[in-house]
Amino acid sequence: MKIKSILFSSLFLLLQINTMSQINYTVEFKNPENHYCHVIVDFTAKQDNPVVGMPVWAPGSYLVREFSKSMEQLKSNAEFKKIRKNQWQLKAKKGDKCSFSYAIYGNEVSVRTNMIDESHAFLSPTATFVYIKGQETDGHKVKVILPQGWSKVACGLQETANSLSFSASNYDILADAPVEVGNHEEFSFDVQGVKHRVAMVGENNADYKQLAADMKKMVETTIDVWGTLPVKKYLFIVEHVESGGGGLEHLNSTVLMMSRNNYSKPDKYVNFMSLVAHEYFHLWNVKRLRPKELGPFDYDNENYTELLWFFEGFTAYYDELLLWRAGFVTEEEYLKRLAVNVERTENRPGVRVQTLAEASYDAWIKAY
Repeated sequence: MKIKSILFSSLFLLLQINTMSQINYTVEFKNPENHYCHVIVDFTAKQDNPVVGMPVWAPGSYLVREFSKSMEQLKSNAEFKKIRKNQWQLKAKKGDKCSFSYAIYGNEVSVRTNMIDESHAFLSPTATFVYIKGQETDGHKVKVILPQGWSKVACGLQETANSLSFSASNYDILADAPVEVGNHEEFSFDVQGVKHRVAMVGENNADYKQLAADMKKMVETTIDVWGTLPVKKYLFIVEHVESGGGGLEHLNSTVLMMSRNNYSKPDKYVNFMSLVAHEYFHLWNVKRLRPKELGPFDYDNENYTELLWFFEGFTAYYDELLLWRAGFVTEEEYLKRLAVNVERTENRPGVRVQTLAEASYDAWIKAY
């Protein structure tokens, strides 16, 4: 009995410690038609006067974007004061249970910022979730409360059975997992036993069966370069817009932007396959093969590196080469595309002004 009692007490203590070390977020959409979501973060303070902060940039998109500018209606169960443009200090003691809530305004269509309306919500994690300074290595959990009429959540994090709660082992993992909420359509395909989900957001003219086959082919061709697949699951979030494009890589997911009616245009479709290859190639190149400056991140300041020319440029070289290897373009078409890229680069005056390393360093002020 005594041994059982000791074991039970030890287990209870471990569970208690684990609970105390978890940061809990609740995301609710009270009035999405007005482009708002509401976030509550609950945590146990590990030090006196804990500091809550909002990142100023999104990893993979090298520009300070000041995400705290979109925060409104800040509240807490403790007194608090602003101590920096993106940080607030709570008047609380170590061990206190703290709650901090805020509204996020999101009305910008891009792969790196929040977009919330009556039909869906795309949440960029560093534009949505605050961090607790000094507790970034704690476990993090996100619970999504769906508004009436919405039924789905897509996220690369570990999910619960009902797919409305997600967990991350630390803040870096949370900050690298975008969230799509709404009524998007989905399809999937398996490669090397790994399920690849594709969330298709908004109206579009894609043939899902053909698109799944082509994306699978591109994924397989990309994996052939590296030899191994370092994830147990992968998520593509495809945001459809009237015009525009782009993508942003994440640890086991990516966000792609595609003009909704371009799937029927051969040249635009090939460009989209190139984008798929580019962002999927980043699964290795920059997400796992990376300089120390690019993770763990400093979310309050620029994270400088002289190697973006390699991590973006090498990836851009391969996203064209993989089109040919996967059979989406002929050898002649590939060489023409390569020639256009070389010509564009050579004709920019900057090639005679800055080195590649200097250009990488200046991405924070010039690339966007």
